Amino acid sequence: MNKTRKILSSTIIVALATIILIATINAHHNSLAPKTVNQNITLKHVNIIYVTLSPNDELAKLPGIKASIKLRPGAEEHILRALGRLGNNVIVLIDAQNITSAVNSARHVFITVASKRIPIVLVGTLANIKEIIDNHARAYPLPLYIVTRGTSRPSYNEVKLVVLSYVPPNNQRTWNVFILGIASSEDELLHVLSSVVNKTLQYLRRGINQAKLWNRLHLPGTNILVQIDIGYNCIPYGSLNIEDVLYEISSNDKRYLWLIYRFIDMVVPGEKQWQSGWLNKVFIQELEVKRYDLSGFLSYYAPSTLLDKSTGIAKVVLMSPASSTSPGYNWSYMKQGVTIIDESDYGTGVAKWRNIVNVHLAGLKPLQLEPGALVRYPRSGERVLVAKYLAEWAKRDCKLLGHICSWKPSNYCGLVVVWVIKSP
Repeated sequence: MNKTRKILSSTIIVALATIILIATINAHHNSLAPKTVNQNITLKHVNIIYVTLSPNDELAKLPGIKASIKLRPGAEEHILRALGRLGNNVIVLIDAQNITSAVNSARHVFITVASKRIPIVLVGTLANIKEIIDNHARAYPLPLYIVTRGTSRPSYNEVKLVVLSYVPPNNQRTWNVFILGIASSEDELLHVLSSVVNKTLQYLRRGINQAKLWNRLHLPGTNILVQIDIGYNCIPYGSLNIEDVLYEISSNDKRYLWLIYRFIDMVVPGEKQWQSGWLNKVFIQELEVKRYDLSGFLSYYAPSTLLDKSTGIAKVVLMSPASSTSPGYNWSYMKQGVTIIDESDYGTGVAKWRNIVNVHLAGLKPLQLEPGALVRYPRSGERVLVAKYLAEWAKRDCKLLGHICSWKPSNYCGLVVVWVIKSP
């Protein structure tokens, strides 16, 4: 147990995802509404151990549930026995929706299951989730919000249910991965849970390919603190896939914590997924260091403006905070027919890129863009930085029997992820 606590508490970053879903209010708004639960949904032979204080009718009907255990002192012993019986492909589902009197029991379950390298899915209000894992996994999400974008100021509605899957590290060459799913109603919960469970299993199966993945993401002189995995469909326009990585720079600087934020984001056109006719047009990536935390300092970012629309290489080179003669940290990615407009501002601590897609050249292609930034915070206390993603798609709009055509833009759709950094 002590070894487990040491592993879980060694991560100083709290990957904290406050995800904002920017929806639409036009004629397509209904396409984003919660879907009716399909009771025949399959979890692909996953064995689920359902841990709860009082069973929830929707969760209790999940087809993958093989054992139900009451959340009370000593529950972890029953879970360990069930794990021994069920074998592989086991997910522990902790229902944290009404556990005010059983938080300590849920925390013990979380620690025990994590020590066995078993993926955990927590369902409930984010306040409860935070309370369960805050002092142990060092990872929790803040409340989620749906944002309606209109002509006036956006209105915010809190999402009551989320699903979070925490995949603990398997060895020294892996890192924490946080897979987030969004459920804005009870009806969506089964769909989200199925998606998160299957994605979690995919990560666990990556074991044999970890070395290759590590070599692609590794930056000499840094430690990978956490990687997040968030996907969101902006039906019918397209979708966003976020797999950003946060690094800590190995440094003897006792005053400051130096971090590298690496965007690894993909924007996918609706035509590619649903044959809806919508193509990629604009993708905005933004990192805010000072707006929510005045102690933040944007030290460097890359790339700068690249006006060449052709397919080519964009280079990201960040200077080392330790030495001006050091080669620093660098990686490259394909521009793929994207014009990169740099809208960053050191004064406000914002690194921002507007990626304008050549619709004819790359509108139909899934595009992966990987800019990055070097930031600094005082080592003590709790610090906040915010990553934003916003996409716009375009569709061919023709009149007069197709003789006069123009590009019709979609509404913007996106996510906001808030990272909270905690000192060890």
